[in-house]
This record gives sequence, structure tokens and C-alpha cells, in this order.
Amino acid sequence: MNIILVDGSKEFEELAKSTLIKTLKHLKEEKISISVLFTDDVKMQELNKTYRSKDKPTDVLSFSMRDGDKFPSVEEVENLGDIIVSVDTAMRQAKEFGVSIEDEIKRLLVHGCLHLLGYEHEDVSDETSKKMFDKQEEIFDLLS
Repeated sequence: MNIILVDGSKEFEELAKSTLIKTLKHLKEEKISISVLFTDDVKMQELNKTYRSKDKPTDVLSFSMRDGDKFPSVEEVENLGDIIVSVDTAMRQAKEFGVSIEDEIKRLLVHGCLHLLGYEHEDVSDETSKKMFDKQEEIFDLLS
């Protein structure tokens, strides 16, 4: 399992690695590689506008490599995709929800990872959305 920190906050590097490793093991997805980028709201707004046509920052974006053809890997490790977290938004949300920044970052990483694995909550049925958020809480409880 490879968790690659692309750039951004070194402060959250170990948190990201341990969160995603535990998440993937729980989901029995162990031959996986994920890239993580921690950024700010300015960059996140730019990415959200470019890829989702939403001209505002968001907390987390996920770009799955499971869409389309698989990229061949010598190590037979699947590159699952990229997770991008806005530390600015995570800090605001942590304050709003009354949780630590570390817990909010973990929640966003789990959320992003579930998106990479095909879970959805926008423009889907309430049942499908509930399935994703139930899985997110199940995993988050294991991390706490």
C-alpha cells in the first residue's frame, strides 16, 4: 500500500498515511496507491471550478483512477487516484463542528477515499447517499 503526499502540509502527513492505511485495510483494499494533496481555499476553488464547474472552495475533492482504463503497474499496485484537502476549509469546519483539526482531516480523508472507491452522495438516491455516510461513520469510529 502506498500513500503519497504530493505537497502541502507536512503537519498532516503521518495522519493522512495512518488514516488511509486503516481505511483501506478495513475495506479490504490493500494493493492500492493514493496521492494526497493538502492545499488552501484559493487552489481548491480553482480546482473545483475547473473540474466541477462550481466557483467556490470545497473541503475535499477526489479524482478516481478507476474510471476508464487501468494504468499498468509493475508492482501490481492499483493507483486508486488523488485526494485533495483544503486545510483552510477543514479548519473552519473543525471549529464549526466543535472537533479537532485532526479529526476533521481524518473525516475528509475517509470521505475522499470512499469517493475513490465509487461511493457517492450527490445526485443519487437517499439510500445510496445514506450508504456512503454510514460507511464513513463506521470507518471514522474505527479510527477514533
